[in-house]
Amino acid sequence: ASAAACVLACIAAWGAGWLQQPLPWLWAAGTAAWVIAGSWLLWRSVFVHELPAPGLLGIALAGLVVWTLSEYALHRFVFHGRSAPRLILQGHGRHHGAPDVPLSMPFVATLAQAAALWLLAALALGIPSGSLFSSAFFVGYGIYGAVHSLVHDLSRQGRVVRWLRDVHEVHHEHPGANFGV
Repeated sequence: ASAAACVLACIAAWGAGWLQQPLPWLWAAGTAAWVIAGSWLLWRSVFVHELPAPGLLGIALAGLVVWTLSEYALHRFVFHGRSAPRLILQGHGRHHGAPDVPLSMPFVATLAQAAALWLLAALALGIPSGSLFSSAFFVGYGIYGAVHSLVHDLSRQGRVVRWLRDVHEVHHEHPGANFGV
């Protein structure tokens, strides 16, 4: 119950006025934290827990696949869902209203999410495999965060960035479509 209260408090903080200001360092810190946590868990899985090589790739791929499906499902059914809590809809709506402003979920909320995911994975798969699964999920989320911020940074150019931006802008222009961004 206390973890749920913490998550709700973090979501409430997301709707607070102070978060309406551009906070590029917060966006970058969150992305970096996911990659660092994922890398640390990967290191522990391989060098401390000494997972056997044959299973490493399969578990890591499963973490990336679950991240991809999770991002799509959360984006479509929670961030754009009709029954989503008002604060979530407002927070994500702010991103759609000002896509060039680097808004971010509070870091405490992402820590709660990371801890909950790791705990579930560790309970389901055991600590070594759960840590590896979580590491791939976290790195996937970190890479997504970096690419998403790059796409919204209009000063960045290049053929690939412009193509990614064009694909992503379809979602911003038509919020009911193209959720896997």
